[in-house]
Parts: sequence; structure tokens; C-alpha cells
Amino acid sequence: MPGDIMEKPDWNTRTGLEKNLESNMDFAEHQRIAFDALQLLEGDLAVEDNAAGNKLRQLKEAYEGNDLGDVLYISKGIHQPATNPHMQLQLKRSNSWYTFHLNVSVSSNLIQGLPEKYFHWVGVQFTAEADTFFGKVNACWPLVAALDAKSQHSRRRLSIAPKDVQHMINAIAVAKQKAQDEANRKEQARLAQQNRDKLRNTIKDLLGKGFYKFSGTKDLDQLFAGQTINATTKTGKPIKLKFEDGKIKQA
Repeated sequence: MPGDIMEKPDWNTRTGLEKNLESNMDFAEHQRIAFDALQLLEGDLAVEDNAAGNKLRQLKEAYEGNDLGDVLYISKGIHQPATNPHMQLQLKRSNSWYTFHLNVSVSSNLIQGLPEKYFHWVGVQFTAEADTFFGKVNACWPLVAALDAKSQHSRRRLSIAPKDVQHMINAIAVAKQKAQDEANRKEQARLAQQNRDKLRNTIKDLLGKGFYKFSGTKDLDQLFAGQTINATTKTGKPIKLKFEDGKIKQA
């Protein structure tokens, strides 16, 4: 079961040159990816007949067996995501330890409801390495796997766990609505200002046609607000004016 895959201390450390995690994925997501990938071991395992191949056979036996002494650990989370994405697993069988890489790839499936930049990581290949008298030997299963790194997908840059998809869909919808509300508010403010400017120009034109002299912008604002202003007629006679029903009237 997924819960049988355990955390090894420091599986997610981010310090030093060899980072153990370069992803925001939590352990539960690593656990899911590793568990789903174990299905790659079903059927015949035609791996190399060497010490590394024997490690992979040990992993297959642990996956298919029911030995409570077998414990699979995630010892390093997803790292090198842009060029060579993989995680490190370790199997403890009796008193022996076996170390593996699980190569992960950008899923080919788009996530419904999210932009193309979001994707799931999927496990696609187990690899093992072993030191022998003749040098290092390697083995992998499946022998051929599609290894797509994040950097190969310019539009797919944000990994996300399946359990977080709906939350992200909701968050994007909220952000989109907030942006739309802000755009609507700005447009309404622009139209209101446009109407105010238009009405002020109308008032100014009416004052000019009546040959009234007034102080300036402050008086226009007061008339616009429904207040009276002190002005003079073309003959210099003081007069109080107001703007009402679209007309300049004597107060």
C-alpha cells in the first residue's frame, strides 16, 4: 500500500550542493508517485544479468511479496527537475540495503480545469547501480522510457499533486473574479469621471454663453455639487447662480 513506503530522514533537505528536494511536492505526493511506479515491475523483468540487475529483482520481489521485514524508503525527493528529474528509493531487506533511482517524467496528460503549465510527475523507470570487481554496472527497467524533463515543456512548468488540483482550480477562479471585479471598478470609475468632466464642460459652456464671470474650477465643482456660487453679470452686477435641471439659474 502507499502507506508502506516510508520517509527516510533528510529526504527533503535543501542544503548543500546535492539537494534532496527541488520540488514543492510533499511526502504524500512522492509516496503516491513511487507506489504507482511499482506497477512497472509487474510481469517478466528482463533486466541485465549483473549486480545492478539483481538489485532490481530484489525490488520486484519486495513489491510482490508479503514479507513484513521489507521496507521501502524514499531517501531523496524529486530533484534535478529541469534536466534529469528523479527521486531516490532505498529498500531494506533483512540486513541488506538496495538503492534505486526512480526516473520521473512530465505526464503527457493535460489536467482538466487547469492551464497547460500545470502537470503531474509520473514515475517511468527504475535504475540501479552497483560496484563490481570490473567497475560500475547499471541496470534499468523498463529498458526504454520516455524521460521528459520540465525544461522541455515551455508551457508546462508547474508540477501539482492530484489532491491539490481542485484547490488550485478554485484559487484561479477566485483570482480571475477578483481581477474582473477590479477591472469593472476601474471602468466604472473611468466612466463616472468622464461623465463628471462632460458635465463640468457643459456648465462652463453655459456660464460662457450667459457672459457670467466666475472664479474658476472651484466654482464649477460647487455648481456641479448643487451649491450656489457668487458670480457677476456681463455688466459687473453681483449675482448668485446655481445649476439645476441642466440650466444655469439665478439662486
